[in-house]
Amino acid sequence: MLQFISDNLATILVGFAVAVLLALSLWAMHRDKKKHAHEGGCGGGCCGCPYAGKCHGK
Repeated sequence: MLQFISDNLATILVGFAVAVLLALSLWAMHRDKKKHAHEGGCGGGCCGCPYAGKCHGK
């Protein structure tokens, strides 16, 4: 097992780095979507909006 790790250390590190970057990217997208869900950009047409009735009073 130790031989396998030493033979493939560069591949393992690059794969880990890519996985970390992907996780950070997904986390940032989720955070931004959650942060901006109730802010501007609303055209006022609640029909078909997943946040219908939650972003402003009726």
